[in-house]
Order: sequence, then C-alpha cells, then structure tokens
Amino acid sequence: MNHINIDKLNKLPHSLERYFSNYLESRHFPGAAVSIVYDGSIFLSAGYGLADIENNHPVNPHTSSFRIASLTKLFTATAIMQLFERTSLSLEDDSRIYLEDDIVKRIRDPITISQLLTHTAGLDERLISVSTKKRQDQQSLRNYLATRLPPRVMPSDSPSLYSNHGYALLGRIIENISDMTYQEYIRKNILNPLEMKATSFKRGEQPDINDAPGYEYTDGHFVRVPHDFSNIIPAGGLSSTANDMAAFMIAHLQNGVYLEQRVLQEETTKLMHRQQHRDHPHLSGITYGFFENNFAELRGLIHLGAGHGFGSLLMIFPTMKVGVFIVTNMLDEGLLYNFPRWFTRQVTEYAREEHKEIPLLPTDARKYVGFYRSNRYARRTLDKAMAIRNEVAVRLSEEGELTWKHLRGNKLRIRMIDSSDHVFQFANSSMKIAFRKNERQQITHAFRSSTGQTHAYQKICWFDTIKFQLATFIFLILGFLIISASVLITGEPANVLLRSLIAANIVLSFSFMIGLTWILKDIQRTYWSYAYGIPRTLKGLLALPILNILVVFLVAIIAALNFSSHGFSWCEVSLVCITIGLNSVFFWLLNYWNLIGWRY
Repeated sequence: MNHINIDKLNKLPHSLERYFSNYLESRHFPGAAVSIVYDGSIFLSAGYGLADIENNHPVNPHTSSFRIASLTKLFTATAIMQLFERTSLSLEDDSRIYLEDDIVKRIRDPITISQLLTHTAGLDERLISVSTKKRQDQQSLRNYLATRLPPRVMPSDSPSLYSNHGYALLGRIIENISDMTYQEYIRKNILNPLEMKATSFKRGEQPDINDAPGYEYTDGHFVRVPHDFSNIIPAGGLSSTANDMAAFMIAHLQNGVYLEQRVLQEETTKLMHRQQHRDHPHLSGITYGFFENNFAELRGLIHLGAGHGFGSLLMIFPTMKVGVFIVTNMLDEGLLYNFPRWFTRQVTEYAREEHKEIPLLPTDARKYVGFYRSNRYARRTLDKAMAIRNEVAVRLSEEGELTWKHLRGNKLRIRMIDSSDHVFQFANSSMKIAFRKNERQQITHAFRSSTGQTHAYQKICWFDTIKFQLATFIFLILGFLIISASVLITGEPANVLLRSLIAANIVLSFSFMIGLTWILKDIQRTYWSYAYGIPRTLKGLLALPILNILVVFLVAIIAALNFSSHGFSWCEVSLVCITIGLNSVFFWLLNYWNLIGWRY
C-alpha cells in the first residue's frame, strides 16, 4: 500500500537541496524553482542556482518567473471545465459550433471538445511558425488558426496524438463563448481567484517580478535563448513562479477550492481528474488536461512542459493531498522524466511492481519484430524530417529475447508479463511496453509507458524506415555520379540541348542533395528555430525540385521527339532511361518528406 510517509516528507527539504546541488553541477544547469504542497498548504518553496546568469540573480520561488510551457494547457482545461459547469458548453459538443467558418474549413470532420481535451482529435503535428521573435509579428489566435491549423490525419478510434493545436482550438472556444480574450478570461476566472499575481502571459509587465531567461549549454558555456512570442498561447504561453503554481495545485487537490475561493465545483474537479481515455488497458490514461502517472498502486496526475530554454513539471496525488511543481531555465528531458519517480520514493512507502516473466517462444515473438515510429510527427509539412529522431526497432536476439532499440538510445531487453494483452516490461525498470493487434491479428502499434504520458508508436513498412530512406539517398548519389561520368566520358547524348538538360538535372540534383543534408543536420541541431518559420535560404532551396521536375519533363519530351525522328544509339537510350528512372525515385523520396513545393 502506498501512502504518505511523514518522516520522509520532513526530510525532503534536505534531500531536495542535495538533489539539485548535484544536478546543477553535474548537468551544467543554471537554476530551478520548486514548490511542494501538502494538505492544503505550501510545505516547501525553494530556489536553486541562478535565474539570470548574466546578472547573477539567484532563483527566488516568490519572484523568479519562468515560462511553464505546456503546463498552460492545465489552465486551458480548467477554463473549459468552468464553462462546462456553467452549461455554456457540453464536453460532447462538436467543437465546430463554437468556431468561425474559416477555422471550421480546416477541420472538416466533427471533433468533440472531449477529444480536444484528451488529445484524441487526431490533428497533425506542426512546429513551423508556432512562435515569432518579435511581438509585432505575433498573430491573434483566430488569424493563426484560420491559416495555420493542421488538418486531421487520424480517425477518432486511433491512439492519442498529443496536440498543441487542439488546445489552441480550446482557447479560441473560450474566447468565443466568454466574449473575452483568452488571456483576460484566465486572469479573471483563475489567476485572480487563486491570487496568482506573479503569473502572466506578458513577460516584463510586472516590475517586482524577475523574468528568468532560458538557456542552452553549448561548447562549454551557457547561451541565453532569445525571448519569443507564441501564436498558440493556450497551449504554452504562460509564465509563473513556484509560489503561484502552489496555489494552482492546492485548488486542484482541494476539489476546486483555494483560500475559500472556488474555481471549480467539487464534482467538476473530480470529473476533470477522472480517466477519459487510454491507448491500452494495461497502461496509464488521460484525463481532461492531465496524464495519469501510476506508481504501483499509487495514482498520480501529471503534466510536463518543454520549451526552448525551459522545462516544467506539475504532479499531484489527489488521494494523498500532495503536489509538486518544478521549473528550470534550461530544458533537460532527463530531469523531467526521472524526477517524478525520485520524488515518489522520497515521500511515500513506494513499492515497485514486480511481475513474473512469461516465457515466449521465438515463433510467437516474431510477430512483434519490426520497426515502429512515434505517431507524433508532421505528416503534411516539411518538418516531417523530425520523425527520423523517433524510430524504434523491436528485434529478436539470438538468445530468443526481444529487445527495444530507440534510434538514439541503447538496446533494452523487454520481457512478457501478460500474454493475452501483449504486455511487456523493460527488464531493468518498471516501464511497460504494450502492443495492439488489428482484426487480422497483426501487430499495428506499440505503446510505451513513460513519465507524463503513454507514447504511441505505429508499426511502419520497410520503405518507411530510416535505413531504407538513407540507402535510397545513397543509391541516388551513386546513380547521379554514374550519369555524370557517362556524359563526360562518352559525350552522349549527341543532341546538345538534351545533353545540356541532363547536365542541368545533375547540377540541380546535387545542389539540392547538399542542401538537403544541411537541412537535416540543421533541423536536428536547431530544432526550435523552425518554430519561428522557415529561413529564406531554405525557401530558395525548395525551388530547386520544381525546376528539376521541369528539366526532367523537357528531357523526356525532347528525347521522345528525337527518337521518333532521328533514332538514338543504345547508349543514348540507356542514358535517358536511367536519368528519367533515377529522377522518378528522387522525386518520390522528396515527396515522401514533403520537400516538393513550399509545404510548410
């Protein structure tokens, strides 16, 4: 049985001091703020390290304001639940009835408010242009959604697909129902009642609050991250302090009440905290706003936030009346994923779940073998290239054991613990892997439990794998080199115009390939920069495939005309056919990654 351990809780301030002192030093971390609440009051509020390195300002839990990124979604969800209990909307309403026609045109199919809250609307992922570097370039929520809202790419019965834009839609619904801006509504109905005076959507507007800048650690020193302005504020635009976030946690732990101020009715709060969806019956689910985070028999509600230069985490245990909030001015996903389990061990009689391994015959194990891709990636825009970071291989070892290997991680053994529902557990941790079958008994998805949420992976075909795509890219390079050598050595084709067009095709192809290599390297290195839009150099580079298609089309036309009138030698016919065939493969590859045209 897991319950609060008062003796452990009283030792927590010293444990936290040691934890963050070690972490800040070993991980080259600027600073962090923490607040812990217990039984309706603040148990601990502390700062560690520096909020502002350049000015040597230490982190102050009362006055150091950090971007809390996706924790903003908890305020958006709370606001929606307020409108629900006031009968201004129903959670099963089609969201389109509360949205303008120009936004509805981009949605098409019905999407309920409940689906938006639980990330089951199936909206495509999008990073490009979600933020701006200048306040004057920041778009209103309506204008952004009318022009940039990604389409629905998955049906309602598909696995959950975390969506920033789903919560941006909820923000617009709040505006239309309340006849206020999203920021005004949150201030009036949540921040003011909870006395969250240091919490704001505009950094720098409060003279007694110090806005902590974000940082990256590069080449042995800290680099300040430029402040940006979100176009999807309801999904991640709020800044707050550790003390203010304590008030928000207390309100949720006390069924909507803080210091005699009620922001939600008790039944509404319980409904918001209740599980509404899960991708697999053996894994944690999703509530209206929170994700479940289960440690053995202990149920926690959690949300993580990750932004450029900032990381945040909020976790509450309703049955124990305990909550914890941490925020940092440098993003380290390792801290966000590891801290909840560390914290749980510090304050509870935590007991790790132990499951007996079920032997698995190689013939049964093979059905799980294959490549899987995280379902959170852009399908329709060129930031699909970021999907290469999230491929997983499930393999069967010579010893007959299944392994899980992330593209950027170590190979980990997984062992079966439930054969009827295809549930596995990592051999060295309590995290679980579960698989889903279709009607033909074929494995279609894998789900990995993790801190904050369950990650869904779709089984992909051989031609979707990074290995095949990379092999195709190398094949194309060799092919164009062979064509180049053939043209130079043989002087074929004899037709000068045709030879010039093939030479132009080779130059355009190699120019784009070099640029493409730079793009892929740049996307992996400067992931967040694409949130501000596409650089001009990339926009110019994207014109090359269009020109190349025109050149290859002309090659085909001129070759056909010359062949019918004058005839070609065998060498010329082979060269033209190889050129057209090679370019067909090249254009397929570019189209697969949304690199033909300006798809952003």
